[in-house]
Amino acid sequence: MKKVLFTLALVVFSFAAQAQSAADKAEAAKQKTIAAYEAAKLKFIQANRKAFIADSLVQAGEEMIAEAKDQIKQYEIVRKEVIKEFANERKQLLKYQKSKDPEVAKQAIADIKALDKQSADSLKAIDKAVAALVKADAKGKALITKGQAQSKATVNAIKLAEDKYNQMVEKFEKATGQTADEIMSYFDEKEGKTSVKKSKKSDDDEAEDSEDDGKKSKKKKK
Repeated sequence: MKKVLFTLALVVFSFAAQAQSAADKAEAAKQKTIAAYEAAKLKFIQANRKAFIADSLVQAGEEMIAEAKDQIKQYEIVRKEVIKEFANERKQLLKYQKSKDPEVAKQAIADIKALDKQSADSLKAIDKAVAALVKADAKGKALITKGQAQSKATVNAIKLAEDKYNQMVEKFEKATGQTADEIMSYFDEKEGKTSVKKSKKSDDDEAEDSEDDGKKSKKKKK
């Protein structure tokens, strides 16, 4: 009788152990699916982020080119005005150079020399500024080329990441019995708790800093 009871106990224990083992395996598989879903979601986000960065590079390049071209046009207007202004002044000084008064003629020659140097320096400064803008234009074009190349590379990456993500959503739903909306709520809540913890820590740190500042202020008053 004891032997029968002992055998029966072993059978019950064996079934219980198998049931527990099956439950453990099911839970492990569930957690593995959740982890795979999170990884797929992260890759999908990262792929879209790279696409956003690529688009930003193109936009930045276009803005840089537009700004450079606009400023180059402004400098060209200034160049014409400077040349015209110096030409008029030089024309007037040339008249004085022909004066019968030696002192006036001598002064006119000196003024013409100074004017020519001033004109050359002004035009040189304009050329330098325009050269910098030409470089900015080239840099803008390089950004556009880089952004377009990255954007092209991300198209396939996004497609693969999205397909994988959708597959994991289905697996997640089967493993957890939750819908896609519930999945998002689950992760939003999870991320929200993390944000609350970080925010609370930040508030505590800020409170400590304020308290320290208050103590320092009281010491200064004393």
